[in-house]
Amino acid sequence: MRLTISTTPTFASKWLIPRLPDFTARHPDLDLHILATERISSFHADGVDLAVRYGRPPFGAALATERLFEQKVVAVCSPMLMAGRHRPETAQDLAGFTLLHDAHNFWPEFIERHFEKGAHPDFKGISFSQTSHAIEAAIAGQGIVLANQDFVTRDLAEGRLVQVIDGSLRDLSDFYLVWPRYRKSLPLETVVAWMLAEASAAS
Repeated sequence: MRLTISTTPTFASKWLIPRLPDFTARHPDLDLHILATERISSFHADGVDLAVRYGRPPFGAALATERLFEQKVVAVCSPMLMAGRHRPETAQDLAGFTLLHDAHNFWPEFIERHFEKGAHPDFKGISFSQTSHAIEAAIAGQGIVLANQDFVTRDLAEGRLVQVIDGSLRDLSDFYLVWPRYRKSLPLETVVAWMLAEASAAS
C-alpha cells in the first residue's frame, strides 16, 4: 500500500529521510511517497494523505491534528569554525562570525533575547531560501545558523555541529501532523503513530 506525505524540503531532508530505514524495515509492505515542497499541498488535488505543517491550530474543522514537536531554535556551527576561537558572549563577539539566515530570519529576535539590549553592531551574513541549505553551510564551517533543535539532533550527536550559544528561542508556531478527519486507514494510523513515537524518542 502507498501513502503520500507532504512536507517541507527541510523537514524531509533533516528529520524524515534519516529515519526512513527504520520505518521501511518495520513496514516493508507500505510504500511512502514524500512530496517535499514549500507550497501547501492539497489533500484532494495532490493526493496527499498526511501533511507536516508548521503553524498554529486550528488548521480547519475538517482536519485532524497532532503536534509532532515544538519550534525550539538553537544556535549551532561546525566545531571547525570554533577551533582556536572563544564562544560569542556579546553581540560584538557575535559580529565576528558570519550569521547564516533562512526564510524565518530568527536572528534579530535571538540576538535581542540572548545578548545585551540595544547593541546593534554590523553583522555579516549569508541568506538561504531553505533552512536545510543554511544547516549544510554551517556543517561546512561557513558560519552560525539558527535551526530547530530536532533538525540538528543527529548532527550534534555525531559531532558535525556544536551548540555555540547557550539558550534557545521558542516560536509561537510548532510542527504538526495534519490529515483529513474522514480519512481513516491502517497505513495512515501506522505512519502517524511511528512519527509521533520518533518525535517523542528524540525529545
